[in-house]
Amino acid sequence: NETKILEVKTPLYNCLSMKHIEAVIATQLMTTLLASSVLLPIIGLYFYPKIVGLYIILPYVLLIILGKRPEKNGEGSPWRYFSENFSYCKIMRKHLELNFSSLPKEFIEMEKKPNAQFIIGIGPHGVNSDFRILMEGKLSEIMPNTYERTRALAATVLFCLPLVRQISLWTGCIDASKAVAKRALSKNKILVIVPGGEQEQLMSTPGIEQLYLQKRKGFVKLALEYKIPLVPLYVFGSNDIYKTDNKTLYKLRYW
Repeated sequence: NETKILEVKTPLYNCLSMKHIEAVIATQLMTTLLASSVLLPIIGLYFYPKIVGLYIILPYVLLIILGKRPEKNGEGSPWRYFSENFSYCKIMRKHLELNFSSLPKEFIEMEKKPNAQFIIGIGPHGVNSDFRILMEGKLSEIMPNTYERTRALAATVLFCLPLVRQISLWTGCIDASKAVAKRALSKNKILVIVPGGEQEQLMSTPGIEQLYLQKRKGFVKLALEYKIPLVPLYVFGSNDIYKTDNKTLYKLRYW
């Protein structure tokens, strides 16, 4: 097995100096857009149920249900230019000093092989798994031969939210169901999996490096079933990006 390390050096919540102001603005903008994609339809339905429901929500739902659903076919709909050049991503990669460590020789040799295939198990999840989106724009640097075939598994609910759905698709995500994962592997795709999921997300605590893997063996079984290497990747600093409160109603949220 080969190991790669991704490092995020600068905590997002520690943006106090002027040189970080662009990162704060970019983050606030993205947070506002993502929140709006969820809240505005709900608010709109309350005040204008017929207009919003009939002319916005219904067409969008029908598009998702009746459309091609690229997140389900194992191919996805990645947009490389967006991942590498979207201003927010470029600013945040620079601000967080997000970089891969030196790559093991074994991984470099494996990645060069024709039809090379493997599964990358990555963690910790962090609060928003921001690094996963940002990382997409740098994968081509370390995986020049296999980048175009690389897909990341993402929670099903993300593909039901306006804007979030498009960002997920553009950054190489497909549905995280077992059936879709197998479909992608059967098409010789390389998978990026964050096995800790929401449990690991809730555990995110600044200054504490921890993973939730005890009951997360599905990605290992996939690697064994398809007889392909499993590449562990640890993201140092992902738990430090946001301040968190793991005491208030923690057990209820975990449940």
